[in-house]
Amino acid sequence: METGQGYSWMEDCQRLVEEFNEVAVPAFRQEYGADEDLLTIAMSLQPAQEDIQLDVGTRAAFLVESITGLVFKIGSNGRLREDKCIGHITGITGRELYRWLWW
Repeated sequence: METGQGYSWMEDCQRLVEEFNEVAVPAFRQEYGADEDLLTIAMSLQPAQEDIQLDVGTRAAFLVESITGLVFKIGSNGRLREDKCIGHITGITGRELYRWLWW
């Protein structure tokens, strides 16, 4: 969907959040039990200026560039990691983002 400033990847981002949480939440529950707070592992969608940020609690963050639709893992210093380009948002899954948590 095209807007005046680029493309809107909101539907794809919502899909990724749902897919990620379908994998991450059961894995987290299995490892840590049902009483642990899911805020540390559940992905949420956050608008970040022109781009969209996908936050995984305090563990990780991914950035979806609004112009290109490319998804990057954000480094622990808060900078975009060019070497951590995961791919185009239309071609990746939430399961792939879950695997990137550990890289």
